[in-house]
Amino acid sequence: LSKAGLVQALRNPNKTFTIFAPTDSAFSYPHLERETDTNERCTVSVMKHHIIDHKICSSAIPQFAKSLNMIGELLSLSRDEYNKLYVDDVQIVVKDLVATNGVVHIIDGVLSTRQAKSASEVLEEYGLNEFLSLLEAANLKKLYDSFENVTFFIPSNEAIRAVPAGLLDSLMSNINTLFSVLLYHVADGTAQIKMPEQIFNSKLQNTSIKVQVHSSVRDKVDIVDPDKFGMSDPYESFTKQNS
Repeated sequence: LSKAGLVQALRNPNKTFTIFAPTDSAFSYPHLERETDTNERCTVSVMKHHIIDHKICSSAIPQFAKSLNMIGELLSLSRDEYNKLYVDDVQIVVKDLVATNGVVHIIDGVLSTRQAKSASEVLEEYGLNEFLSLLEAANLKKLYDSFENVTFFIPSNEAIRAVPAGLLDSLMSNINTLFSVLLYHVADGTAQIKMPEQIFNSKLQNTSIKVQVHSSVRDKVDIVDPDKFGMSDPYESFTKQNS
């Protein structure tokens, strides 16, 4: 909490908090120690993921409920048939350590948050293996994982398989061009789509990405200047169903 700069915030007498505090042994995994030691943003996200900005004592936890944490993600709270309590399937081993402005529950694991995951880990989680293979071929995986405050526009596996075989083979045989294409799928900043058409600066120098929200049931992301990579027609790089 000190490393994440949250100690003073949690001392605020005018607010109440619920903290799910992992045991010391829960932080002993090498990859977690490495991330929290070297990545300040990761540390802040992990810590805030364990905090709810209101008080929830164990007696208030029903069989199943959800509550938003400090980074806006939902935590699942549950009680099993043996009266054991869990948060996101991690067991609460010591409950109701009451403080002047909240309560602490000790848990036997670290809660996982997508905000603390690297780009490649998220791609793996969602099974976007075709794009991962391209990243590895271009030796871009480490660079993707190092980006901060960016938006990734990731083609689905189906979209990549739909690329003409000759074009894909050409990209795979020209790593510099493949590198440029993949870098072009990263936009500076966190893209919030608020208008029918918006343009974002790409990580590829002197290029931009045009995002168009269509009135149909799908969002379509079109690439500006596709002929920069030898493509004569615009192509759809990313689609998703509207929620």
